[in-house]
Amino acid sequence: MAEGRRLSGWKGFASTAWVAVILGACAGPVDAPSAIARVAVSPSLEGAAADRLRAYTQAEGVPSFDLEPWLEEAAAEAVESGELSLIISGREPPPGWFATPLWTEGIAVVVNSDNPRRAATLSELAAMFAGTLHDWEDLQGDPGPVTVVIPFPGDSLRTRFESLVLDGARITPAAALALSATDVVAQVEADPGAIGILALSQVPESVRLVRVDGVLPSQSTVDDGRYPLSLAVLAAAPAEPDGSLRDWLSWIQGAAVP
Repeated sequence: MAEGRRLSGWKGFASTAWVAVILGACAGPVDAPSAIARVAVSPSLEGAAADRLRAYTQAEGVPSFDLEPWLEEAAAEAVESGELSLIISGREPPPGWFATPLWTEGIAVVVNSDNPRRAATLSELAAMFAGTLHDWEDLQGDPGPVTVVIPFPGDSLRTRFESLVLDGARITPAAALALSATDVVAQVEADPGAIGILALSQVPESVRLVRVDGVLPSQSTVDDGRYPLSLAVLAAAPAEPDGSLRDWLSWIQGAAVP
């Protein structure tokens, strides 16, 4: 997924190839560059993990690994096979794997900025996301269909939301699926009747937060348990990582990142 970003380094290769050949003939042996570790992150958590990687880079320097969004089931298989080094998600790791907690992420419910309804109970959310409540007018809002926007099945933010809110019911088959947090935001911005979920740290000003059971999500209400929707984010791998990857995980656990 991230390999395409590294292709830009080949720009201008044709014009410099002969220079490289001449210089290479005069130069001694060159050590091969060390392999770059690849870290998978759940698409819903990509922005939150990237924020922490940027902060770490500013504080400690450029690390020797890349961060890539992966669907979680495929990522777990790729970590198992050695293609990836680590996965960051809310997914429970397989037995025997190394796992360590990183942070607790609020699960924010968001609506279009023109939607006057900014509060819902857990039971109202369950009805909307299961598709049994179809119109905002039923919630004393402006008339119009409810459009559910949700991450793909298997995404740990979605899985946790389902376990906390739906009580065994399924997300409506009419839901619009989102590939990333950015996709959720774009769909909610475009549809006055849309409602979706995001990692709290990734909610932009262009959409509106929904109070859940009377509590507005914030890091403080997530941390003290007043806000009822949250996800424990973990790093997991078959064995404990070392080097800069281990340093980054330790840094996350000790850092306060907004």
